[in-house]
Amino acid sequence: MSWLNTIEKEDLYKECAELKKVSRGKNDMDSLINQVRNIKATSYVSVGSRSIAGAPNVGGYGMGKSGMRGTRIAGFGTFPSYSEKSKKVPIKNYNKKSVKEFDENKSKYWDYVKKEIRILVCTDNNKYAKLRNKLDKLASKGDTAFVATISSVIAGSLGVAAGFVSGFVAIALYGIMKVSINAYCKMTAV
Repeated sequence: MSWLNTIEKEDLYKECAELKKVSRGKNDMDSLINQVRNIKATSYVSVGSRSIAGAPNVGGYGMGKSGMRGTRIAGFGTFPSYSEKSKKVPIKNYNKKSVKEFDENKSKYWDYVKKEIRILVCTDNNKYAKLRNKLDKLASKGDTAFVATISSVIAGSLGVAAGFVSGFVAIALYGIMKVSINAYCKMTAV
């Protein structure tokens, strides 16, 4: 499995950018996939000097329509403005289109991808003998198309386009990189 040692995290980030933000917590595959889902659902909103009414912060005080300290919002009164810089606060929205698509694909493909990656990495099963040889050749050439190559083979067996599973393949390979191959194979033993 020399090809596994040549995978760069940057190559995995190209297929699943959310992997850049996963925590160092649990290393199992299902924890990783749930972290990616949570990251997809997270948006950031600014709070602070411009967040209440959008009034500029002049001399530490918002000078809204009233010209007085604070910001006047019609029908709501005057609100104080903050003098500190605005902060980004995370907001979770699991109804976002990207999260819904992720959930739909996860329910269809995640368990299958995990099973097939385990067969590829942890066994000598002939099912993936040609793929292993191809990956070793890619590694010796310095090619980094591992995720695309693995995705196309797994997707072919599912009868879908490689794009449907490439993010999941990247997550699985990232999980293997976080632990050793031996540890991964022991964790996933049936």
